[in-house]
Amino acid sequence: MVRRYVDDVSALAPYIDPAGYHTHNGSPLLTVYGVTPDGRRLLVQTIQYDDDPSRVIVLLARGDAPFQPVASGFANWKAALPVRLELPDGQGILVAAEGKRITYRLNGTRHDAAPNAALLPPGATNITAG
Repeated sequence: MVRRYVDDVSALAPYIDPAGYHTHNGSPLLTVYGVTPDGRRLLVQTIQYDDDPSRVIVLLARGDAPFQPVASGFANWKAALPVRLELPDGQGILVAAEGKRITYRLNGTRHDAAPNAALLPPGATNITAG
């Protein structure tokens, strides 16, 4: 069921250029999926054409409803923490750093998150990847 949602995301259509000539086809360099604290399905994908910056798009959906883009930004693949986006409605902070251990501080306490990508609680600070 998850694969269907990852492969069939019409909400990404405004970000995709099917008619242009590109040396890179715009396929995702990063795909993250999961569930937000309030139960919405979460999908994060990147789209990049040629040497343009890689756009990170966060999509959310309730139940079987279609995904809707709710946040976007640009990845900086040279940074220690290439992806950091705050989700709406207090759902947290999405971070991604391939092959890295992600840590953060919340209420004065240091916490470990999942490696590679994580949805951190709102209010997380001192987010590091190493």
